[in-house]
Amino acid sequence: MKDEIDIAFCASDNFEKVAAVAAMSVMENTKSPLCFHIFFTSSYTDDAIAMDFWVRMAESRGHRAQFIRCEAKTLMFGRLPNGWHWNRTHFLKLGIAEWAPDLNRVLYLDADVIANGDVAELWNMDLGGRPLGARYVKEEGGNPAHFNSGVMLMDCDAWRQRRVMDAVVDIARRNNPGDFKLYCADQTPLNQYFGNDYVDIGPAYNAMPLLEQISENAKIIHFCGDFDRTPWKERDSDAAQLWWEYCEKTPFKKFFDGTYQTWLKYRGQVSYNGLKLPEGL
Repeated sequence: MKDEIDIAFCASDNFEKVAAVAAMSVMENTKSPLCFHIFFTSSYTDDAIAMDFWVRMAESRGHRAQFIRCEAKTLMFGRLPNGWHWNRTHFLKLGIAEWAPDLNRVLYLDADVIANGDVAELWNMDLGGRPLGARYVKEEGGNPAHFNSGVMLMDCDAWRQRRVMDAVVDIARRNNPGDFKLYCADQTPLNQYFGNDYVDIGPAYNAMPLLEQISENAKIIHFCGDFDRTPWKERDSDAAQLWWEYCEKTPFKKFFDGTYQTWLKYRGQVSYNGLKLPEGL
């Protein structure tokens, strides 16, 4: 459809439900027609039900949604390492341009974001011939300056011409999985590949309330930085309350209510080195 804004999510297991909250926030705040592309891998038996809910949720508001299953496509990721707070599915975003060849430009969003304003301004941003737009994050606490890969405006034609997926996967394979080099999964090799070859979209389009004080004009809020403080686990902050307002409008509110209650039950007993999180968290 002409004038549609193409938005991509990548999800595994139950994160298509988290992405649905993000999508709802985008639909509630954006006037333009939207087409959601959800690239996913999952072994859960309720995939078909979740996808049907997702598609109907979008269509009921005049938008479109399509799911792209990626198990067979991600075989090349097989030798990539897993980290303590991420797995190989974090690399799905590398394949968006290749696996959706009809896309010229796409706004990629991590599942753990909500829109707090119209995304059309970001969608129409002039990249000046650069392959992507992303938020610049300054050097702090020993972490080098970098761009955050949770919100990216991607020039898909440029990514295909440069064969970015192959190049970044190759960089990731060469990195030592025990080294800090891959601490941020896909974000690290993406930064190593692109360097400064991107447009800074600014903090308003990737505000991170778990890591910083965000301004009132934040257009996209990104709950990255502390998995134990995501909105579906803690409801204390204003930003978390906003997330739940959008969650209530999705078909998945009961799922997240159950997740929250389970988290409260296990809180204080769960660690990454000890007891595993209950299924679905």
